[in-house]
Amino acid sequence: MPNRAAKSRKQKRQALNKKWAREGRTANQHKKWLAKQPANKVPQYR
Repeated sequence: MPNRAAKSRKQKRQALNKKWAREGRTANQHKKWLAKQPANKVPQYR
């Protein structure tokens, strides 16, 4: 049985993947998109 930290990491990753799927992005696309965003602006989603 995996330890709690491993389970937590997996749950966190799955939640982010679910969020990005709603936005129509993959994790790699999100990283590229994040790099292009101005540092002090709050993003607007659909």
